[in-house]
Amino acid sequence: MTEAPQFVELRRLLSIARYVDPLTPTERRTFTYIAAHPGTPASNIAEAENLSPDAASRVFKRLTALELIRSERDSNDRRVTRYGMTRRGYEEMLEWASRSLGEEVKEITEVTVWEPGHS
Repeated sequence: MTEAPQFVELRRLLSIARYVDPLTPTERRTFTYIAAHPGTPASNIAEAENLSPDAASRVFKRLTALELIRSERDSNDRRVTRYGMTRRGYEEMLEWASRSLGEEVKEITEVTVWEPGHS
């Protein structure tokens, strides 16, 4: 019997995720970007993921409603909203990785749980 991996690289996870993922491809891609870039402004996320403002808003609302991400207004510019992955988002990502790989994953590299106020 082979031993289950202790961690998995984000790129490997993304390559197999489409088979068991409950999120749309756009939602998953955006969630993964946010997980890897905590505290990034909404406009930068939308630009990086090639989303229109309306599409980005819909994705942010869905991911927030699922408690996978959280938002915070920038302390220096209240017009700017920053997003980051929640602890629940990380736990969901671990579960998703384990289901995708068919073995327990205990850590995913290159992602960070975001603590508001640390943007």
